[in-house]
Amino acid sequence: FMAHRLACDRAGVVDAIVAIAGALDAEIERCDPDGTVRVLTIHGDADPVVRYGGVASGDAPPPLGSGHPSAADTIGHWASELGCGASAEGPDLDLEVGDEDETTSLAFGGCPSGSAAELWTVRGADHSIAFSDDGRRIVLDWVNR
Repeated sequence: FMAHRLACDRAGVVDAIVAIAGALDAEIERCDPDGTVRVLTIHGDADPVVRYGGVASGDAPPPLGSGHPSAADTIGHWASELGCGASAEGPDLDLEVGDEDETTSLAFGGCPSGSAAELWTVRGADHSIAFSDDGRRIVLDWVNR
């Protein structure tokens, strides 16, 4: 949540964020970035804390009582605000220890230079993603490209 908020408020100052098991807050329209930023959201589809499918306001357990949008709505909002085009599925990735190619990737094309919007969904992962050494390297390579 903090990484998203920082990028919303300081796009153009912050080059990129990687939000792991986080989302925009329930008032999604408050995120109106003034600048470019690259956003990668990594989220387990079995997360019981910050739910992949989102939670309506008032239905979230504390401390998330205000609710939050789904992972898809979060990255979709970013893509729209950044001026990106349509989404396309990318290659499956191997981020976690013990699993192979357990992560699907979705990227929005046509983003202006300096902007990106991607969602990596870790199948079966909960709120704590068990990154392997190679998985951490894949994430850092995304940040540094």
